[in-house]
Amino acid sequence: MATDTLARPQLMVPDVMYLSVNESWRTAISNVLITGTGSCEFMLTRPNSGDANGGYVSLYKDLISEQDAPVVRQFLDGKSSGKFTISSDKVDFTKNTYVLCYGPFYSDPVYEVVTSVLIINGQAFMANSSMCQGISHEIDKVTSYFKFDSNPQGFGRWDGYLIVREGATFGVGAQVGIINIPKNGPTEGVATVPINGTLKRGTTYNVTTSIYSTVRPVAGYTFTTAK
Repeated sequence: MATDTLARPQLMVPDVMYLSVNESWRTAISNVLITGTGSCEFMLTRPNSGDANGGYVSLYKDLISEQDAPVVRQFLDGKSSGKFTISSDKVDFTKNTYVLCYGPFYSDPVYEVVTSVLIINGQAFMANSSMCQGISHEIDKVTSYFKFDSNPQGFGRWDGYLIVREGATFGVGAQVGIINIPKNGPTEGVATVPINGTLKRGTTYNVTTSIYSTVRPVAGYTFTTAK
């Protein structure tokens, strides 16, 4: 069974107001269970708020590829997290290596990967997810911890973004700050977003990370400033 764990780095950030996070979101695959020669069940965690609706779960043989299509690709509608199943008579989990992955829907189409798990001879390893956690905010900036799943169809092929918006809805609201996270940079770290103007007192903001596009975020959180 694969577990999606990550030790948060120890950070020394002086003279800041630490965040009280209201709600948080991430995109992750975990609890992979082989249910047949060509089928598996898995837990998908994804944002349940915002404009994004649905995404593609894919199964690549051996490695995620930019050139080769996956063995299986299917659309998962809605925003709910939960247990899902992927299956095909083209798959043999008992003998081969596969990568199970998921990414939000784009109309381009761009089949991006933001979370993945390696499956070798029916055993799951190396669960990678997209995460964003609050560290602190000041009147003119917000500091967050981010993590991307780096791969040939995700971060590493496309740039990432860290965005601050007004409002409690994930990835929605007036944008008050944004930074680019270059695709050739680190897959995880700490970044600070300068605010256009200043944060308002007693106001809720949502902070999100995304890949390729700013309108399909994959992880984030909300916080409310003091009155």
